[in-house]
This record gives sequence, structure tokens and C-alpha cells, in this order.
Amino acid sequence: MSLELFIDKLRSEDTKRYALILVKELSKEDRIRSCDLLKRLIPNKIPYDVTVYRLIKDLSEFNIIKILKIPNNPPTPGKTPTYYTLQKRPDGNKYSDFDLMTRTELIQECNRLSMRVGGYK
Repeated sequence: MSLELFIDKLRSEDTKRYALILVKELSKEDRIRSCDLLKRLIPNKIPYDVTVYRLIKDLSEFNIIKILKIPNNPPTPGKTPTYYTLQKRPDGNKYSDFDLMTRTELIQECNRLSMRVGGYK
């Protein structure tokens, strides 16, 4: 399933925005460690950690993100570190900046670009 279809299936506008924020963070790097991702998102961008965990679970079930358990080398006691990575789009390409925008942001960007080339509002 594509990211756009997943976002459309979410009911709350806040949850849709949070999902896009999460995917934007994942698109910045090849893989992000779980604790680093949570530090970046909570509480500045997404208010509750439960929301992040639920979105990660849902996004991984829809094959939009991939959860990686990479053991430490050399092995250290404790849990195996968890990393998240953004999968490629169904057509095999990476997600672009336009894929990670809300509809409102896309409309504003289109209006801005049309004004730059002499178009109309």
C-alpha cells in the first residue's frame, strides 16, 4: 500500500499530520535508531509516545517502514537496538518531498509555483 492510501485511511486530521511528520523524519536518514527518533518527535512534534508507537506499528504493517533489529558488535548486554527505515514507494523510487506534503501544503506550493512562472491564483 502506498503512503497516500495509508494517510487517506486515517480518520483524524491530527493523526494524518503526525504520520507525515514521522515519515518526514524517517526520510532524512537511511535508518534511525528508535530512541533517537523518539527524542526528535516527542513532545515537540507529536505530543504522545503512544501515538508514535501506534503509527510505527501501522506503517510497518502496511510496508511503508521497515523495523530492523541490528545486534551490537561486539555484543553488549540489554535489548538489541531497533532501527527504522523508510521503504521505497511501490514503483521502486524513494519518496519525494511532494509525497510527504499534506494536500493543503501541495495546493499552497502549486499556487506559489504558478505565481513564479506568471500563472494565476
